[in-house]
Amino acid sequence: PVEVKLYRTCKVTKYDYNLNKNVTTTIDEEVDSAVLNDSNNWKHTFKDMYEFYIEDGENPVIYKYYVKEVNVAGYDTAITGDQNEGFVIINTSTDKISIPVEKKWVGEAAASTKVKLFADGLEVGETELNEANNWKHVFAGLQKYNNSNQKIKYTVKEVGEDGNLIKFDGKSYSVSYKGNVTDGFTVTNEKENPPSTTTPTPKKPSVPKKHVSPRTGDDSHLALYTLMLGTAASALGLLCYRRGKKAN
Repeated sequence: PVEVKLYRTCKVTKYDYNLNKNVTTTIDEEVDSAVLNDSNNWKHTFKDMYEFYIEDGENPVIYKYYVKEVNVAGYDTAITGDQNEGFVIINTSTDKISIPVEKKWVGEAAASTKVKLFADGLEVGETELNEANNWKHVFAGLQKYNNSNQKIKYTVKEVGEDGNLIKFDGKSYSVSYKGNVTDGFTVTNEKENPPSTTTPTPKKPSVPKKHVSPRTGDDSHLALYTLMLGTAASALGLLCYRRGKKAN
């Protein structure tokens, strides 16, 4: 819970005997207070407040109302609004956090790169990483909670990355992110190898096999040829015989 006090400002004119004249001063007086917490949804309405005040011989003057919050340890306070529209008090946690980020390379490394930090989707920081800073940086002094009293979601993105791909000097790298607010983030770039352009070697046409004559000394083939010659000789003898007989 927090305590809020309502004040109003008015002018008071009094005769100053030392100066021997009327002196008008502005005073601030506390007129009411309220405690804000979960049970009243952190809201309160100050009711039945006087709108005007009148000094002797003067026209009615409108009171100027404002509020103050009793200091809340660990929070900064900002108050907006006025007595017509109401007041809004915003407490911002002074609990700051730091988030480290590191760049890693798989394969050839570029000369440098940049990484942006986002809080609930809004850019809040940017840094350049290179060999000089050992590819590391710490985003410091960051708010832990947003105005809705919820933890801020921090993310990082490499500048130039699109669809988890990035190019340096015409060379393509994949981009991957790992980590969280507590442990920090690591951005890894891995160089992608270009597709092979080697022309495949054409296959040699097949050569038909040559006819191989039987080798001398091959007994199986020799027997076959002997049989063929014997048959031819028999036929010739028969032919000669028939021809000879016809001559008789």
